[in-house]
Amino acid sequence: MRSGLSLHAPTDSTRLEREIDELSGEILERYEEVNILYRLCDCFRDMFEETEILDRLLSESARSVRARAGWVAVLNPDGALGVPRVLGGACEADPPQGRMAHGPFRAHAAASALAKRAIAENRILSLERGSGNGQSAAPLMAAPLPGKAGPLGVLLLEKTQAEEPFRSGDLRLVTAVAAFGASVVENRRLALQMKHAERIRGEIELARTIQQGLLPSRDPEVAGLQVAGLCRPAHDIGGDYFGYTHVRPGRFGITVADVSGHGIGAAIGMVMARCLIQSEAHRSGSPSRIARRVNELLNRDLTDPGMFVTAFLAVYEERTGRLRYANAGHHPPLLYRAATGTIEPLRGASLALGIEPHTRYADRAESLQRGDILVLYTDGFTEARSPREEMFGLERLKQMALSCREMSARKAVEKMVGRLAQWRAKPAFDDDITLVVARKV
Repeated sequence: MRSGLSLHAPTDSTRLEREIDELSGEILERYEEVNILYRLCDCFRDMFEETEILDRLLSESARSVRARAGWVAVLNPDGALGVPRVLGGACEADPPQGRMAHGPFRAHAAASALAKRAIAENRILSLERGSGNGQSAAPLMAAPLPGKAGPLGVLLLEKTQAEEPFRSGDLRLVTAVAAFGASVVENRRLALQMKHAERIRGEIELARTIQQGLLPSRDPEVAGLQVAGLCRPAHDIGGDYFGYTHVRPGRFGITVADVSGHGIGAAIGMVMARCLIQSEAHRSGSPSRIARRVNELLNRDLTDPGMFVTAFLAVYEERTGRLRYANAGHHPPLLYRAATGTIEPLRGASLALGIEPHTRYADRAESLQRGDILVLYTDGFTEARSPREEMFGLERLKQMALSCREMSARKAVEKMVGRLAQWRAKPAFDDDITLVVARKV
């Protein structure tokens, strides 16, 4: 019985020693992992360039598992690997890039294949030995750089041919280091994106302020005529415009214009058109001459062949109540006649500005009587859609204008825009809308 105990004692002792050795090895691995992560955390605090971060990640990873060479590369937007940062020499594809040391490292087929597979499977992989044909005969390891939406890139390490393959502890260590480095790279990118978005928001806000400053800040004072307008961009900035100009003593100009497209490009086109119209209006009292000259200049200066401007230009003579106008491809304004109670569009439109340099424009005229109302608008008003995708249309605009015929020009504008928003069942619009109402008093 005593001899039985003595027979089992060495076995238990051996197993216990083995377990202690394994535990000690695991503790050492964890210590090394924590030590490397601490070093990376300490050095990454002073790094903001992505190439510096990748170089340090590569060198620390290689050092931790005693790799003699390696490279790290991030994915381009198209999904292809970018130019590698190299340890132990330069890649054959681009020797000067990322050189950190001198050595015979080459981006051979085995390394490339293992790196691509690690990205595709999104897990760390190792290769004990290659098989000739120009491939590496040394142990390889490829670790993806994990990101929130998928791998950001891949880290590849290579030992010498005489060394043992990478151990499971090496794989765990590099996995942790790669995950930490990838998080630093991703956070840096997010910070840059936020900074860029902040700058863009600031520029858009500045553009919005400038654009709003180009629109009339108050209703004009015109003898015998009430005039009010409103422009509401679909986004922060837009391509609609309305403006007033005292062309000459006793003559008052009204312009409504719409630049094709949306956003910053349309806003720039609007500013250009507005400046040209204002400049030419002070030189000529004829709407058709203004349109012709602005059209020539826009055809010369607009570099985008898809950009054009529709515009309605009118000059009101305070003494006679006569309205002269020219229409450059714009939606025909509506004219309400108080004497008959009817409302009809003003016909006679030519080609939009900026399309054909030799377009001819003609002046037309109407005589405004007391109670008559002129309604000018852009297509964002009539083409607005309801929740059921039904277009607002010209007939609804007519009925809306008729219902506001007893109101002041300002009250009519506010009422009509409010009713349109109510019809859409939401305050925001998909397109810029502009509305100007001129009421003869």
